[in-house]
Amino acid sequence: MSTQTEHGVAILGAGLFAQAAHLPALSSTPSLILRAIYSRSTTSAQSLLTSALSLPSFSSLPTPPTLYSSDSPPGFNLSDLLARPDIQTVILSLPILVQPTIIEQAWEAGKNYLPSVVKAAELLKKGKVGELRTFGMQFHACVAKGSKYFETAWRKVPEYQGGFLLDGGVHHFAGLRHILPSPLSSLTASRSLLQPHLPPFDTLQGLVRTDSGITGSFLISFGIESGGPKEYSFRGSKGSLVIDWSGSTHTIVFTPTREEGEEEGRVEEWEMEADGVGEEFRAFEKALIAGVGSQEAEDVDGRSGPRAAMKDLRAIQRALESGESGKWESLL
Repeated sequence: MSTQTEHGVAILGAGLFAQAAHLPALSSTPSLILRAIYSRSTTSAQSLLTSALSLPSFSSLPTPPTLYSSDSPPGFNLSDLLARPDIQTVILSLPILVQPTIIEQAWEAGKNYLPSVVKAAELLKKGKVGELRTFGMQFHACVAKGSKYFETAWRKVPEYQGGFLLDGGVHHFAGLRHILPSPLSSLTASRSLLQPHLPPFDTLQGLVRTDSGITGSFLISFGIESGGPKEYSFRGSKGSLVIDWSGSTHTIVFTPTREEGEEEGRVEEWEMEADGVGEEFRAFEKALIAGVGSQEAEDVDGRSGPRAAMKDLRAIQRALESGESGKWESLL
């Protein structure tokens, strides 16, 4: 990583998430300068550029981002983009099956790459709930036919194990990893397919254990029509902490334990904007500026670096395997 104050950035991929999340997040990081956009087609790359130029932070750039694509003439393909010395970082917004090859190319070209709760973790670390007894994670949703995310070809006919569970579930286990004071060590799960159009499975539920011996529960479903909570919960000797992340604002509620004969304790509540991708970009920006070996870089690597991401992927993979074997599977 460089310690210069400006870093040239390219977005690789021009789909829904690049439009909805990556562009707004990048617009909030002034040190990251958008210099190029790559997509498999010139049409989709142009669409993302049009969206970018509608935002003041990009329309005011001295030079607009250059477009690259698989169907562009020589000089404007991915290898040409990665050869540019003024682009130090690439943001991946590509289908899962395409990413490994692109990551290898970016790595070989010497680029940094950015692949998706802090308050709750701080409260648990400070002993807000006392001795942690149990915890839970719930995510209820239903991906309908015709919805914009379902209609992307690589999700509609997944060629990777887990379907939407793998695509989205890794983020939910990442939340547990960030918040819990000790790492997850094993789990057991059942798997099911509630919606025929979401193969191979759309629902996981089970038990998960930390290496300190605490057992919690989880449910991740993309196939429950009636919906339900999207929350983490942590229950201890002094109270409970519940994080509701179902809306545009995330809410954390602490309810103290009420002892017999005592008056009801004061419920505390915190609200914060739901801006996970923006927070990720801003942390990455700080790490790039601070450079290799800095505390900022170590924090980013610990929270969302390759090894951290593998832990979240392992949790989904082991849950799917447990659903077949019926056994507890190790996460270590």
